[in-house]
This record gives sequence, structure tokens and C-alpha cells, in this order.
Amino acid sequence: MDYFEDLTASIWYDTTIRIWYKSDTAQIFAAVVAMLDELAIRLNDSEQRLFTQAIKFKALNRGQLELTKYIENFVPELQVIHSGLDCSSGEIELSSLDYTVLKGKEGILAVRVTIDGTDYWATEIEANELDRLENEYFYADEAIFFYVQASRIKIIAKDLTGAVADVFYIKPPTDFDTYQINDLQAYFDNLILCLAEAYCWEIKGDYDRAQTAKNMALQEIAILNSKYKEEQKLLEIGI
Repeated sequence: MDYFEDLTASIWYDTTIRIWYKSDTAQIFAAVVAMLDELAIRLNDSEQRLFTQAIKFKALNRGQLELTKYIENFVPELQVIHSGLDCSSGEIELSSLDYTVLKGKEGILAVRVTIDGTDYWATEIEANELDRLENEYFYADEAIFFYVQASRIKIIAKDLTGAVADVFYIKPPTDFDTYQINDLQAYFDNLILCLAEAYCWEIKGDYDRAQTAKNMALQEIAILNSKYKEEQKLLEIGI
């Protein structure tokens, strides 16, 4: 249960380095311009002769989305909850969530089901494990399970009459635009810029430069992923 309590708390995490952006349009604009300017410097294109601003925005947005595919830990800024979903039918359509789910079923972190005012954390299983629910020892009266199949979350319980669910999941990062900074922490900016630069060079057919920029990002991501795995190992052994 500690895991789920930590998960619930982390949903409301807000990075202090970005918090002022939410209420200060001038700061948002300045931050976006800074990202565009840095990308232009890396592309030797401060005068926008090679790439339009629209392409640079597209590159930044592709870069941050690509980053989320490579990085192994889910950053708290992208964790959200959709509460109070009717699950009495045993199904929740992913399309009913507020945002697209990032990384498919891997992006569904947890499901909490409320029946008659009592909360239950559903245990995730795979679709090919359904047969084991025939075991009465495994499938206790209050046991609740879920699995993700195609575009639905399937919830299994002996009685879901009047049940509602809270779905904890990962959403894609917010797109950059003139008055909208992304919602990832600032220390990811360099990785986003490297991947954005790689995309721009690919457009121009300069694949050597594209690969060089991408490799810079992948090397740093590998270090972050390695640190994350080490932290997980330490948590598992209680250190």
C-alpha cells in the first residue's frame, strides 16, 4: 500500500523551477524564446534561413515526446488522475480519460475502485492470466483486478454494482507554443534540444549531424536510466 500512497502524493507534484510559468505570461514567452534561440544557435540558424519558427516548434515537440519514449522512469509532472469514472460495466474506455495515455498500457499506473464507499486498489494482471481467477483462493470475495486490452481498461470483481474508479496514468507532455512552455522539469531541456536538433538535421538530409545530436541525448538518457535502475534496486532491498 505504501507504493500507492506514494503514487497518490506524487500526482500533485509540481516542479518549483516551472511553477511561476503558470501565472506569468511574460515569463512563459521568455522561456519559449530561450528554447527557440538555443535551438537556432545549435542549427547555426539565428536568422531563420534554414528552418522556420514553425518547424522549430515542431522539432521541440517531437523532441520532448521522443524523450518520454526513451526515459524509463515516469516523471511526476506527467502523472495525472481521472477520478470518478463509472466502471460498473467492468470496462473503462481509454478515450474517456482527459488525456491520451502515454506508452499505451504501460502508461496505466494504477486503478483504484470505490464500491459502497470503500476504496480498493485493483491488482494488475495480464489478459492471458484470466484462467487463474478460477482459483477461489486467489480470487477472494473482495479481490479486484484489472488489465488493459486494446483501447479499454477491463476491471474484474465479483460485484461492481455502482462502482466508480480513479485511473492513475501518464499523459503526453504539453506542447510548446508561443505562450505555452512544456511541463517537464528544466533539466530535461538539453535532451529535448538535442533530439529537436537531430530532427531538424534529418529534414535537411544531414544525417551525420542528426546522429551526432541524437547520440548526445541517448548517452545522457542512458546515464539517467542507469541511475534510476540503481535507485530501484536500493528501494527493493530497503536502503
